[in-house]
Amino acid sequence: MSASMAIRHEKITQPWGGILYTSSMTRLHNSLVIFLWVILASCVPGQSDTETLGGPSVPHPSPTPGIVPGAPQLFIFPPLQIDGENGRLYAVAQVNGESKIAIINARDGSLLAAWDNPGQLALDPSRGRLVVDHGAQGVALLDAATGGTQGTVSLPPQDGPPAPQINGRTGMVYAFRGSTVHMIDPATRVVTRSMDIEAPATICDAPSGDAPIYQTAIDPVAGRLYLSFITHSCIPWATVTIYAFDMELRTEIGRMDIDINSQFLPYGEDLFGSSVNRLGPTSFWAWDGSNRRYDESADFQGSLAGMALDRKRKLIYEAVGETIRAIDPAKRAVVAQADVAILAEGKLAGYDPASDNLFFVSTSGRLFLLPADNVFNTAISPITAPSPLPIAAVRSISLAPNWSESRTTIALLEDTHCGGSQLFVMINPTSGWLPSATDTDPNCESVAVAAFSPAYKQDSLLFAATNQPPTILRSLDTGRSWTAAETPFLEGTRFTALLPSPGYAGDQTLYALTSTSLLYRSRDGGRNWLLLDQRIDQVALAGGAGPSLILYGAYGGRLLHSTNGGDKWQEIGPTPNSEPLVMLQAAPSDGDFPLLYAFTAGGRFVRSLDGGASWNLIMEKSSGPVQLAIAAGVAEKQRPIFLLHEKSITASYDGMASVWAATAAEDASRFHPTAIAIAPDFTSTPYLFAGTIDGQIVRVRADAQP
Repeated sequence: MSASMAIRHEKITQPWGGILYTSSMTRLHNSLVIFLWVILASCVPGQSDTETLGGPSVPHPSPTPGIVPGAPQLFIFPPLQIDGENGRLYAVAQVNGESKIAIINARDGSLLAAWDNPGQLALDPSRGRLVVDHGAQGVALLDAATGGTQGTVSLPPQDGPPAPQINGRTGMVYAFRGSTVHMIDPATRVVTRSMDIEAPATICDAPSGDAPIYQTAIDPVAGRLYLSFITHSCIPWATVTIYAFDMELRTEIGRMDIDINSQFLPYGEDLFGSSVNRLGPTSFWAWDGSNRRYDESADFQGSLAGMALDRKRKLIYEAVGETIRAIDPAKRAVVAQADVAILAEGKLAGYDPASDNLFFVSTSGRLFLLPADNVFNTAISPITAPSPLPIAAVRSISLAPNWSESRTTIALLEDTHCGGSQLFVMINPTSGWLPSATDTDPNCESVAVAAFSPAYKQDSLLFAATNQPPTILRSLDTGRSWTAAETPFLEGTRFTALLPSPGYAGDQTLYALTSTSLLYRSRDGGRNWLLLDQRIDQVALAGGAGPSLILYGAYGGRLLHSTNGGDKWQEIGPTPNSEPLVMLQAAPSDGDFPLLYAFTAGGRFVRSLDGGASWNLIMEKSSGPVQLAIAAGVAEKQRPIFLLHEKSITASYDGMASVWAATAAEDASRFHPTAIAIAPDFTSTPYLFAGTIDGQIVRVRADAQP
């Protein structure tokens, strides 16, 4: 990873106080930003029933992720510009960590191209033109097929202006600065008219001058340009006034006051919208520029989640909360509605007639696809795509020892209902994530930890420890079926670690640790288990098979080791500051002792070069879960090590002899990593994997320091 591959998010504050996110590539000295996101999986919540007006009950439609494993990193920033003739989408996005204009296949969500110089976008599909408003840098006209520059237009500088609009009939471009509209002739690249709009605004009834343009819409059919302004603000109340003008900006047709929580789009002769009242109820309305055509109050509540126009079916889709309502504008009636699960953490972003897909963008920038027919017709199947992960925190990631060949991956996702985890297996990138049938309790999924056999390439063994009831499971078919251990465990046992011996292929040895400091050992591949005498809080394995295997353990403020598989233990000495350890891990070294890494209950991350006899402080931290990912097969002085703690990842490229700064704060708060893992064959596949709080697993190439 080069220094030029770090991401910095810039916040551009809109005149109304909203935030648009863009990203620019910048050199962050002494900083490693881990999250150069490549999506390996996305999320689809489970299904439940909802009612359709005028029809039978239908299940939640399940949108499929628009990005498949192995695709370039793509995080979308709405809105989408849709080319309904050619099945292409245009959006500002992070593509492999760089801010770009992304051109996306509307049928499957794949990335077709990525261009530099992103800004606020408007598309003129009939003329093959893309308009990009760079704010302070003016307006650029691009060839929508090639990205070639057709010219630029200088305008007064402004950060984050509203997106431009295009008159589809004439090709004229409308750009916005403050309360001024600029009409641009793209053929001559000349501003033909500029109009300052007087929109008097008040703050708690006190005059505050003219308001800047807030939202815009254009209706070439009716010949109207709609502009909205926040004309009154007094916490918690606010009013937006929509102005309707003719396309030449010569005449004001009318104006209408609505609630600030509103969304709208034009169709036919009217402007259709939805608003959330100050007190909560939702209203759906139509306005012809001078008079309200209808205003329907709805007895349901929820946040506004987008609108889309379906000219093929002559329908308008309005999303509020997790519900999409299909509105027939001619009948001025809701003809159907259905719940769509992805709306719980995303928005409806558009409809494409060429692919017949509805598009959704999650809050974390992921693109989802759903055939429009599937929203209200269960006979239509969703687009075939790899099964994604649910929306839940990723607790751990495990990679097969032959991951560079098989790509087999295990993910444990938090199950708040049972207090354990759900286990998912990705057999290969085309399989998607498959739920593993480990639930020994029919009412609960309770996997605590899982692991691959170190000889997985030969034996195809997976191990899982469950808490309800407590047992160790074995699978020979990548998690489709499991066999429970023959040894019963104490009721109430909660497993915290499951560690196969590095020499498992020869010694068939595994260790299991519980939350009550009980350490178990199996020497027959997990079928039978023996409770060892020594109580252990944390355990680490070092060395190889048989006599060369060394166990390091901690109990209370003492550090111990065993050279006979855990039958007998010897005390090495106190732990750092005699504090209990919450993490203990070993790595090979070039010296006489394995390297030991530990995290103390007092918040100290430490390293020992002499087998635990002494410790060096690496960093201090207050609290929180800790995970450590250590690259295998790399010399000690060049070994990458990554530490997950407090929503950030700290990196080192010399075995933690020195430390690079953690993930940038904005990236950490946006993506919230909850688990990490490193590719077992790091020399050939130098990837770090990170799980997030919302069910994503992403990867980044991590073989070079910034």
